[in-house]
Amino acid sequence: ASGILLCYLLHQVSHVPGETLNATLFTKVFGAAFGGESSLAAALVIFTLITEAAILLVAAQAGFIDGPRVLSNMALDSWAPHRFSLLSDRLVTRDGIWFMGLTSLGFLLYTQGNVSLLVVMYSINVFLTFTLTELGMSRYWIQTRKKHPEWRRNLAIHGTGLTMCLSILIVSVVEKFTEGGWLTVVVTSSFIALAFAIGRHYRRVREQLGRLDETLLNIPVRPHGNVTTPVDPTKPVAAVLVNGFSGLGVHTLLTIQKLFPGQYQD
Repeated sequence: ASGILLCYLLHQVSHVPGETLNATLFTKVFGAAFGGESSLAAALVIFTLITEAAILLVAAQAGFIDGPRVLSNMALDSWAPHRFSLLSDRLVTRDGIWFMGLTSLGFLLYTQGNVSLLVVMYSINVFLTFTLTELGMSRYWIQTRKKHPEWRRNLAIHGTGLTMCLSILIVSVVEKFTEGGWLTVVVTSSFIALAFAIGRHYRRVREQLGRLDETLLNIPVRPHGNVTTPVDPTKPVAAVLVNGFSGLGVHTLLTIQKLFPGQYQD
């Protein structure tokens, strides 16, 4: 980025309607080398812009590939539906790519391809990600300072990054709020609110299961001997799949007896 900005200054690049700054820069560079009207210069400009597009296309794939993985990690921590924690072609990767692709297409149609608006939405979320990452690293070095003698140096590095990224994020949101920043804030905040709502749902489920365990696991069980009578294959049998002795399993067993009294012999 510093090299490109230096080239802008050296060649006095300014905005030309219908062109990107890079297109203007390379037109000047190749024009000075091979002549302004040279077909070779024009071909080199087109080739350079194509390679730029290819780099961006490759970079965009990172989101489509790693997005489902991030979704899976969020599901493991109950910030997304648990079914997304299973990394499979069907459940996460395929549907995740479809979700991100259709969402991207929706934003593209909404903005009508306005690059200025798309860049604002992109930059705000990028620096939000950077800020949260640096905040997490700073918090890590503070918490583990007793284990790592070099924690001050690492904290200084990440603290500086946190200050810079947070400053850029605040300036971007304030300066570009009316130019699309508000939409970014609304969309990102809605996604965060949805994640917190999902997390609250799973927290309530865990609390209810805990109360269920406390209630049903204290039921006294009468003593009984070992059952040696073989199961009669001609009579109905209920099979309950559990991963351990818990209130949920006891509740399931009692519910079967309640819904189907005298139906199952074993």
